[in-house]
Amino acid sequence: AIVYNDDTLAANPYDSRIPHSDYIEACYTMLGPVARSWFKFIDCAQILKWPSLNQRFDIIYLPGAKYQRPEIVARLRRFVEAGGTLVCSDPEAFHTDLLGNDTVASRTNLFGVRVGEKLAVKKLVPTDPALGKALALKGEAYKLTPKAQVKVLATYEDGSPAITANPL
Repeated sequence: AIVYNDDTLAANPYDSRIPHSDYIEACYTMLGPVARSWFKFIDCAQILKWPSLNQRFDIIYLPGAKYQRPEIVARLRRFVEAGGTLVCSDPEAFHTDLLGNDTVASRTNLFGVRVGEKLAVKKLVPTDPALGKALALKGEAYKLTPKAQVKVLATYEDGSPAITANPL
């Protein structure tokens, strides 16, 4: 499933450009036309309504989640703890809840990284050469400081972690 994160999208002014729509479109393009996989879009109401996300999905993609209700974060964590895979491409995920309360600790606990300042890097380099060569980075990059158990899947060209996996 791809989460159409209405919490994050609703936090943008009505008449402004919605930057997170680019993330959703990129996720759709990679999973649909490129990978030719079958998926569904889901929203926050469905995440809260369904008794078990694991009975419906093996993998949930979270392209944008800067603003998120704590109960949604808790449901996504339970999904992962029950064997599901959560793929998040938003370094600012779970920054605050809808009332502006700091929820960074939830991000750190779930993803196993602390997110720092923006970096001036332009490439992603897979740690496993079998995955290919460096890829051009389109968008912003942030310094990631992973916890000990977190695996680094790709780095920036400066060698710092860019993509990580946290086993829960």
